[in-house]
Amino acid sequence: MSKKNKTPLEPAMEITSEVLRENNIAFEVKNKGYHISIRTDKNRYDYWPTTGKWMKNSDFKIQTGGITQLVEEILEEKKLHQDDIVDRIFSKDIEVMDTEELKETIYLLCDYISKNVK
Repeated sequence: MSKKNKTPLEPAMEITSEVLRENNIAFEVKNKGYHISIRTDKNRYDYWPTTGKWMKNSDFKIQTGGITQLVEEILEEKKLHQDDIVDRIFSKDIEVMDTEELKETIYLLCDYISKNVK
């Protein structure tokens, strides 16, 4: 993408930060704001605010859908992770779980809540 098609950094970062915070998505600013790194339980996402391009580390395919598509992808991943935790908790009768399995399930639930509930 040529320089003339890039969004100036300041407004791009402002919009990006606002959207990520509104969706409770933690992020790390790198390279003075030209690169944003987002880590989830399963993936790392790289986003470049001035171009609107992003990439997930599991496939390294550059996406061009901007911050909106990136947030949709991350929220869907979080929902699937939440569903996995709920399924795990309710797939077995808690009374038949051994102590270690119960501890691990509770840990996963607490970890999920701490990262995703405001």
